[in-house]
Parts: sequence; C-alpha cells; structure tokens
Amino acid sequence: MLTQAIERNSAAVLSLPSAGMVRYHKTRFLRCVDDRVWVESVPAERVLIESLISSAEPVEVSFKAGSRKARFSSPIHHLHCDCKFFDTEDALEALELALPAAAKPVQRRTYYRVPVRDSDRFRIQIWRVAERVHLNDKPPEPGYLPSGVLDLSVGGVGVIFQVRPVLATDQRMRILLYHGDSAPMLIEGRSGALRRLEDGERFEVGIKFQNLQESLKGRQMITDLTRIVQGLQLQEMKRTRGNAG
Repeated sequence: MLTQAIERNSAAVLSLPSAGMVRYHKTRFLRCVDDRVWVESVPAERVLIESLISSAEPVEVSFKAGSRKARFSSPIHHLHCDCKFFDTEDALEALELALPAAAKPVQRRTYYRVPVRDSDRFRIQIWRVAERVHLNDKPPEPGYLPSGVLDLSVGGVGVIFQVRPVLATDQRMRILLYHGDSAPMLIEGRSGALRRLEDGERFEVGIKFQNLQESLKGRQMITDLTRIVQGLQLQEMKRTRGNAG
C-alpha cells in the first residue's frame, strides 16, 4: 500500500504533535529514495517542524490506497526548502522521513456514532485519573475537566471543551454519563488525540470506553448504551426527515 501511494504521489494527512495536541494538515507523497520518503511540508508550521526535528519526536502520516486506509509513524530527519520535484510545478518545502518497514492498516470504526443534541438530555462529568486508582474512589478535584457531550456510540463518547484542557493522548479517564432521569453510568475510558475545532475556540476529543465486557455490570451498561444509541439514531432520522420536508 505504501509503495503504491508513494509512486502515485497520493494525498495524505500529516499529524504533528504539539503540546499534548495534534495538528492535522493535508500533504502528499513526493518521492522515495533508499530508506527515506519525502512528503510535502507545511510552511506555516515551520517552527513546530523544526522543534520536532530537534526532539526526534515521530509524526504520523495517514493515507488511502483504493478503499483501504493506512498510516505510519516516523521521525522527521530533515526539512528541505525550495525543492523541485515536478517539472510542471514550482519549488516547494519537503519533509524527509525515515521509510517504515510497512504501514499499518487503519481499522474502520466498529460502532456507529450518533450526534447528541441539547434536547437529548445528556450530561457528562470526566476526570483524569492515575493508572492504579480505583474507579469508585472519589476523584481528585484538579483532575476534573468541564465538558459536554458531542456524540455517543456503544464504544465511546465524543467530548467537547470550551477551553483547552490539560489532557494527554491515551489518558485514563473516569466518566459519569447522565441520560435523562436515569442513574449515571460510571465508565472507565481512554482519551484520543485532542483536536481544535474550526471555530478556533473549542476543542474536542474522543474517549474510548474500557473493560465493559469484563463484568456483569459492564455488559449491562453495553445493553443500556445500545438502547440509548438506537433511540438517538431514531430521533436523528426523524429530524432529518423533518428538515427534508
């Protein structure tokens, strides 16, 4: 897949880690020589790119090959300025990355995510917690992250923040999920990469639910979440039909 993408100068997405967040930029493959691959750089991110080169922190490149999607992580070895790769185009900036042995296929999302509206009566409380802390213990106040529910699936929840939270990728989370008048569900989760929304002011992160299959109570929560998500899907279909009419 990777060889084909490079040969075709395929489009890709470059993910640049930055202070606990990830910045996503469109890029494309330019060429491959020996154990190096070149992708188009992002001139607006030169300061960040130079810091990533100095720290040898890997970046991620994701791309499609036909109907399949794959990704790889690699450190940036060098930033090349004013490179001429194509006779029909002007010179551009390019990033020289270590060529991975192989790219990893990206699995499609297992669960359908449905948007959550204000009228759906959802509320969430989340805390950062240490690895060995028992989920039923009272969480530390500094770990609380004020947030709202963006979308929901049986496997996780999308969360939105009005201000940038202090949150690392793969952070263990303690979640209390409220729906209507029902008792809250206490769930363990793991955070994905924090992303700034297009309005430039709010942030979102996906949290993947953990260990629900390992207990009777957890499996009951899966049943409850399935019922809730199906109800949200039905409401969303009704809204869509109403708007179409």
